[in-house]
Amino acid sequence: MHCACRPSTTLGTMKRTSTQIILGILLLAACVAGGFLATNAFQKTVPIVPGLQGCWRLDGSARQVACLSEEFRSGAEESAGDTTGRERDTAVIAYVRRAEKLAAGDSRLAGTCHPAMHQLGRDEGSRAAAEERVPTYPGGSTQLCTAGYTHGLSEGYLEDTPDADVAAVFPKLCHETASRGGCAHGIGHALLRAQPGGSVDSSTAALDRCGALPDAWPSDCLDGVYMELAMRTRPEPVPVADYAKVCGAAADVDRELSCWGYLGLSLTSNDVATEDVPGWCAKASVPGQFPCIEGYGRDIGAKEVSRCGERGIGRAALQQRCIDGAIGLQVGSGHVSDDEASSACDDLDAAALVKYCRSAVERYAAGRAGTASAVA
Repeated sequence: MHCACRPSTTLGTMKRTSTQIILGILLLAACVAGGFLATNAFQKTVPIVPGLQGCWRLDGSARQVACLSEEFRSGAEESAGDTTGRERDTAVIAYVRRAEKLAAGDSRLAGTCHPAMHQLGRDEGSRAAAEERVPTYPGGSTQLCTAGYTHGLSEGYLEDTPDADVAAVFPKLCHETASRGGCAHGIGHALLRAQPGGSVDSSTAALDRCGALPDAWPSDCLDGVYMELAMRTRPEPVPVADYAKVCGAAADVDRELSCWGYLGLSLTSNDVATEDVPGWCAKASVPGQFPCIEGYGRDIGAKEVSRCGERGIGRAALQQRCIDGAIGLQVGSGHVSDDEASSACDDLDAAALVKYCRSAVERYAAGRAGTASAVA
């Protein structure tokens, strides 16, 4: 009886296996088809996908950013269609957020998305001003693409009113609490862009006007001025030596700290090489060295956090600040996963730095989760 039952059992097993294989193939086909349809729909909505390769083939980050700016503007225009007012704002913001998600899987886009989004923001900010309304700001502005768009909104809104009373404009323009910091930062960009000539000396007037903002917001405005100075390409880039002189001549400690923080920003158009940034940071006062080296950390990113342990960084406190820069933005915004960042921490030579690095990953991951809960 045992032998008689065996063929039947084997046949049943074969049938079940065949059925499972067929179902697996059908499921795989469905996934592939679904993925193709989703990707196709996404590319129609976000036409930056096919254009990216062309942008990367261009020589120099400035030309790549200019190329991406046009891609973003075209993509947003297609997404918004004939909509106007708040409806258009909603459509463009949705487009920006889709681009943000795309950047999470593309390190090249993540590194250029912020400056490339500035022009789209300027367009929409200027459009809102022409319609005699304030633009809609995305909730929060800590992420790379979204932050660039947010900063540009303020720039565009103030573009035709360079002599605006920013103290009066601020409560109207920056009325959305979650975006107030990014809005004030964008005002800083606008104030420097409004200065004639574009020389390093023009930064003083813009910085002084930031002081008219209420409460703690002048600091965000200062950041915008210095970031604009570091990113400047017209009438010509600001050499790193000249930029360092601006930082050294800052009128107060708040300006000094803000200035040094942007010296080595990866978006800068000056002539500083990433590996040379720690040497420039060493020229700062002791307080100024900390934001400068944190900026270096943001530049190298979480995957290269091991460079924060190099001797050229300086003492342990500066190495820790570098780690915060490398981990904070990318983990906090979700551009690098917690596991990837923790794995990169293991490449640090000193056990104490490895421990600090892992704790930084936990801190910024928790902060990201908290922000997501608050927005939801």
